[in-house]
Amino acid sequence: GQATRGKDAEIWATIITIVTSILLVVGRYKLIQNASTFLVAGFTLVTIVNLAALQTTDEWAVHLSDVVQGLSFQLPHSGAGLATALATFGIIGVGANELIAYPYWCLEKGYARNAGRLEQSAAWGQRAQGWMRVMRWDAWCSMIVYTFATVAFYLLGAAVLGRIGLAPANDDLILTLCVMYQPVFGAWAMWLFLIGAFAVLYSTFFIANAGHARVAADAADVLGIVSKTPQARSRAVSILSGLFPVICLLVYVAFPKPTTLVLLSGAMQAVMLPM
Repeated sequence: GQATRGKDAEIWATIITIVTSILLVVGRYKLIQNASTFLVAGFTLVTIVNLAALQTTDEWAVHLSDVVQGLSFQLPHSGAGLATALATFGIIGVGANELIAYPYWCLEKGYARNAGRLEQSAAWGQRAQGWMRVMRWDAWCSMIVYTFATVAFYLLGAAVLGRIGLAPANDDLILTLCVMYQPVFGAWAMWLFLIGAFAVLYSTFFIANAGHARVAADAADVLGIVSKTPQARSRAVSILSGLFPVICLLVYVAFPKPTTLVLLSGAMQAVMLPM
């Protein structure tokens, strides 16, 4: 029943929280990054293939007229629809969290270190400009990948869920989203989606908590809560890395409505995005 499903979800959420806290404190970033990159890339490719396969059927094909209608200027009939659109604006593509975490990623990847210690020389300027070019390539490639993946998910949702009138709800969020893959993959749809969704969602959870820990540690430094030494900052990052996943778990247990929580997060990011 509903109570059993809720209890199972809390158990799995607790297991994932414990594993994530340990990995973040220990610092096993490369393992998660490599595994997530492989799985997310595969899931994105499956989604694009799925959308292409839908084009071969009369029932599910997306026509140019559908796209034109979707891009026309019109507001949702309900206030809830408009609120959802504004909330998703903050988490579609490169969201506010990614923009905030990216400088930390660059530092820990060694971009600044590879440019060498600051010196007034032409050679240092050339090295710094070289790494600025790397960052621009990062940004452009990310934009292209995010755009194509987002458009594919949008069209897939509109083609399948929109036509049969299914809206992802809190209690059946994952089951509803699986339906997008059923016309093409049939019985395999559930497993394909679960594996891909886990890769996408877990990597997001992992990276977001890692980023939040670093931002919060720097905020504590600026506010004078922790001493301004590399050792104190490193200790604060470790503590917060273990703490933030637990806070996420407590929020979920107290308010077990994933769709609402995702939209709330999107609304907060939408406010942060212009800044």
